[in-house]
Amino acid sequence: MAELIERATLTARDEDTGTRLVQCSFAGGYQRSKLEHVEPYGFTSEPFKDGETDAVVVNLNENKSHSLVVMINDHRYRLTSLQDGEVCMYDNKQRHVYLKSDGIEIDGVNDTVTVKTMGDIKAISGANIEVTASQNIKLNAGGKIEILAGGEVVIQGANVNIN
Repeated sequence: MAELIERATLTARDEDTGTRLVQCSFAGGYQRSKLEHVEPYGFTSEPFKDGETDAVVVNLNENKSHSLVVMINDHRYRLTSLQDGEVCMYDNKQRHVYLKSDGIEIDGVNDTVTVKTMGDIKAISGANIEVTASQNIKLNAGGKIEILAGGEVVIQGANVNIN
């Protein structure tokens, strides 16, 4: 009887269809191609196909003619400092979205982080909102910019120009 669950490494992938098909190398040195990789709805990735990326394969029948790759993992890039209950989405460059027990962290490392929408963007806080940049902060608006304060408005700088 064939093994129901096997461990393998990813060696190739085909992205030309809506369903990702992968090739895996198994213990004993044999390879199988055109294995369907199922991913959770709303999540997708491009795993490395260098033979170092692990895959979990579920065989749906004894002769292994219908198998699904249900999980792909690359232990080389996994973050290891998470606390109980925390969740993190990450990549090989250490960029991540980290749902921490004390807040949410979005880290682009040295890459730009872009938020796009044709709708509104709102930042709502029950406390303070702080924007810090080591260089410049620029606001561009096709309409007006409003600053509403229930208290004092302070503008400080080496040169303050208001036109």
